[in-house]
Amino acid sequence: MLEKLEELVRKSDDEDVELMLDRAGIEYTEIEEDYWIQDGKYQYNHFIAKIGEQYFTFNQSRSGSPFTDWYYTIDSVNEIDKFEGTRTVTFIIKDSEDSVQFANDIQRFAGEHSEDLDVDFTINESYDKGWD
Repeated sequence: MLEKLEELVRKSDDEDVELMLDRAGIEYTEIEEDYWIQDGKYQYNHFIAKIGEQYFTFNQSRSGSPFTDWYYTIDSVNEIDKFEGTRTVTFIIKDSEDSVQFANDIQRFAGEHSEDLDVDFTINESYDKGWD
């Protein structure tokens, strides 16, 4: 599959990864797509897809404007191993009249869905008074 994808990347012309895969009739599952990172007149991101039982990362760039058109280039494709690990997400809740309710809502949601989402939820309370 990697060789086929590399050939598609070489032949791609002004199309993003999803359009390239769709045009080629390749069934895939989007695993992750980064935000576009601005670098001068170009933007970059990477896209991870599962095709069959394999995982692939695509690096792509675009130039242009959201007000006119984007011009896409797919820079590379690589086969990668499935990520199985831990991701830590931290919420910093600014003190306000709604902050306690918001924290409670997050805790309730995590508790209700912890088995579905395969997550552990812990609260580490600390306070920064904002004084130097």
